[in-house]
Amino acid sequence: MKIVNDIKLPKKKNKKTSYNPVYWYGTRLFSYDPKKYWFLIAIGSRGRGKTTSAWRWVLKSYLKSGKKFVWLRLTDAPIKKMRGTSSKTLVPSFLLKQLGISGCFLKGTSIFINIERGDEIMTEFVGIMDSISTYYTTKGTTMEDFDNVVFDEINRETTERNTFDITTAFINQIENIARFRRVRVLMLGNTINDTSDILDLFGFHPKPGEFGIYKLTRKHAILEYMDDSKEFKEQREQSLAGVFLKKNDRVATSFTNVAADSMDTVIPYDNRMRQVFIFHTERLERYGIYTMPENKYEKAGLWVGQVRDENMKSYKISPFLNCEGIYSREIYDDFYELISYNNLYFETTFIRSRFTRALKNNRTIV
Repeated sequence: MKIVNDIKLPKKKNKKTSYNPVYWYGTRLFSYDPKKYWFLIAIGSRGRGKTTSAWRWVLKSYLKSGKKFVWLRLTDAPIKKMRGTSSKTLVPSFLLKQLGISGCFLKGTSIFINIERGDEIMTEFVGIMDSISTYYTTKGTTMEDFDNVVFDEINRETTERNTFDITTAFINQIENIARFRRVRVLMLGNTINDTSDILDLFGFHPKPGEFGIYKLTRKHAILEYMDDSKEFKEQREQSLAGVFLKKNDRVATSFTNVAADSMDTVIPYDNRMRQVFIFHTERLERYGIYTMPENKYEKAGLWVGQVRDENMKSYKISPFLNCEGIYSREIYDDFYELISYNNLYFETTFIRSRFTRALKNNRTIV
């Protein structure tokens, strides 16, 4: 028997995993053909066990096939916090016991496990932990030994500073890891209340409450928008935090996967809508601005959606934006007034999220 960190690690028989309906195991999501579906997206409430299931997936894959993995977070902050707790919060202890792993720890950005091989306890390198916000530091690094990727917490927290573009960082980090290889990427998100920029990349956002599995074949993606099980709801109500959630809808939305935002300003395209101009919010981000059809919605205001007519005059959100179009302070102010009266409508929730965020972040007094 080997001694690791001065602690004797006796042999233990692995216990079979018992199914608990409170938690999500991802069995259905993982069942889809990896040659056809490269991106697996799981959207569900906090506490459903998404992160634990992701650890189970990557560690079992390593133990069975030797596949190493990359664990991604939005920023470096949670990674530094894990180092500060001596990796005790890295992987649940019960999961390590189930897999026959005696320890899992983070050293720098490298993830190691302690596992019994024969009569010896071996320390083995299984993966790395990195953030997408610092993708530029990974550029040029050889990543061909990593076959699985987990992107944990794809939604930016409502109180988190918007200091970088998530989509740009994610695309660059995936390029750093995969190059021309086909790796499998598991992406985890808590709610759809704050529309994720990542979902915008896939051109799809599930409507609030329409739970199920969605096949995004053209994007090689499977999205599971999960409902809370009866058992999970009951356990949440009996939890310490659950005592306060019942009378605090604003906070409760961050614990559930049902959006609290009104859908009144999200309206599908109608061919009676008339595009009047194109509006640029970023160099490569633009929208068609339409008038609302009278006699149907009986709503005043404008509608923001995809550009359907390229032969339109272009305007831009800021005079400093380096793209085609001219800056009009009058148009800019009109958008703010329309939003204040809920008279600005959108084709989808993620268009609403990106457009309103752009107006908020780029307000300029000239």
